[in-house]
This record gives sequence, C-alpha cells and structure tokens, in this order.
Amino acid sequence: MLKRKTVFVIGAGASQEFGLPVGSKLQQTIGSMLNYKFEARNRLSGDSVLWDAIERLNHKQELLAACWKVRDGITLSNSIDNFMDVHRSDPNVRTVGGLAIARAIIHAERKSTLFFDERNDQKDIDFLAVDSTWVLKLFRYLQEGVTVDNVGNIFSNASFIVFNYDRCLEHFMFRAVRAMYRIGSEQSAKVTETMRVIHPYGTIGRLPWQHLNLPDIPFGSDNPSLEEMAKGITTYTDGMSSTDTQALMHEWMMKAEQICFLGFSFQDQNVSLLSPPLGLAPPAGRHAEILGTCLGISPTDVRDIEGELVRKFRGCGDITLDRSMNCAQFIDSYSRRFH
Repeated sequence: MLKRKTVFVIGAGASQEFGLPVGSKLQQTIGSMLNYKFEARNRLSGDSVLWDAIERLNHKQELLAACWKVRDGITLSNSIDNFMDVHRSDPNVRTVGGLAIARAIIHAERKSTLFFDERNDQKDIDFLAVDSTWVLKLFRYLQEGVTVDNVGNIFSNASFIVFNYDRCLEHFMFRAVRAMYRIGSEQSAKVTETMRVIHPYGTIGRLPWQHLNLPDIPFGSDNPSLEEMAKGITTYTDGMSSTDTQALMHEWMMKAEQICFLGFSFQDQNVSLLSPPLGLAPPAGRHAEILGTCLGISPTDVRDIEGELVRKFRGCGDITLDRSMNCAQFIDSYSRRFH
C-alpha cells in the first residue's frame, strides 16, 4: 500500500508498454481500417467489423464518404481526436471517428500482452510477459504490507485519472489481485472496484466484473458492438459529460501528496481539464510533489510544461519530469516515492 496519497495521471504512452498503438501508429491503424475500396460492389479493403457497424446504420453512403474523409486527412492531424475537432460540424465524421476509435481500441486490447483467451486453455494473464511494464512494477509497491486479511486496503492511497479509452489498468489489477491473494473472482472484483479510477473521456465499456452503467464488453472481445462502445467515449471537443466527475477529479488533485504523470503528453486542453478552478484553494501547507515521464518531449517543451504546472497547480512542491525513461523505468528509478 502506498504511504502517500498519490494521483496517477495516465496517458497513451503508458498503454504503449502493453503493445497498444499510440500517436502516428494509431493514426495509421485507423487510416487503414477506413481505407474502403470496392469492385463490383465487393469490398476489397478496410476493416470488416467496422464496415458491418456502418452497414447497420441508415446512411451508409454518407458514412462511407466520411470514412474516406478521415482516411485522407488523419495523417495531417496530431491525432484522431484533433481531426474530429477540426470537423466538429460534420456529424458523419463524429460517427465514423467514434466507431473507428472503438474498433481500434478493442482490437488493440486483443493484440496486447494483457490479453488471454480462456477458449485456448489460457486461464490468466501471462504475468512474466508483462514483468517489464509499469503496472506490474506499481502493483508490487501497492501490495507491500497488504495481507490477505486486509487486501481491501490495497488501493487506499492511490487514485488514477486515465486519459485512455482502453481498460488495461482495470483488467490487470483485477487479475493481479486475484492471482496474488489466491481469492475468487467475486472477492477480487469487490477489492478492485475500490480502486478510484476516472476516465475523463470515457471508455469503451465495462468489464464483466464491473458494476458500471456501460455496455458489458470483455477485454479484447472479438464480437463487440461498436455502436454501443462508441457511445461511451468522447473527445476533448465534447469535454467531460459529468460536472460531478470533474469536481471529484479536482478534489483528488487538490488533496494529493504527490501527482505522478505516466505516458502523458501534457496537451493544453488536458492539463486545463486537470487544473482545479481558481476559487478552490489547496489545503493549508500543501506542497505536493509532481513527477512523471516526458519521454520524447524536447528540453524546451519540458521547461514550458514545468512552468505551466506551477501556474495551474497551486501549492505544488518540487517538479521532476524525466525525458530519458519510459513508464516502467520511471517507476523503478523513483521507487522510493512509491513505498
């Protein structure tokens, strides 16, 4: 169990450690999925699952035109979210973009190192295969001092704000608690549901053991309802749908003793979303340490980010942003912060 109240802010770079595509690779994946070509009414290319979802909707031709619009323009944008923001006035781009994101995420979950298929006699995650990932390394610190008798306290001082649509964190923690403490799925679900997690832009669905008002979508499902999954996700154009959830997120940030950014890109709109309103004052004497990864970000940009964090997170103490490490390496190198 962590000794200090810690908020982990999780970005796409953290899921990359499990094999999920990020950045330009994700854009290429979505572009390929939407690259529909036909000959004599036969589809020659493009993703079949996504096309089935499009065919179930009433305006297939308009959506096909939107597919090509996204395919041809996504390479020129910073992300699929950015492209959808540019074309926010086009509802067909919004529809196609949401379906494509849902398809890309569920497909990536299935291809990730966290996926296992019980139909092939694999009963759990191959934990050795993810030994070098940040989430397993963090779990080792979370379980320190936690016995079977008080396993319900394992997530007591940890909160997670996850800017990803995937469920890698929740899926891993449920399976890890179950395997570490040799408890049943029902008890592991109760423990894991005490973990405080917010997805500011939503997620593609709930895992079968979760009690959320979302469609039931097993991790890496090969028979997903893309239409239902797309309803659960938003982009920064839409913003957060719940003001109560945003207020809770701000409360976590204000009360944290340390804030750890992992794989986060520090985009302006996301940093602003995390920043508590000016009317909220931090607790007296608060000096929360801010630390995290900045792999691939230039020294100049890191200095700008540090300045922005000082301005937006009042009462923060030291700021340590490391450009040289991925998330797992960072957890290892700064291990004393998590004891």
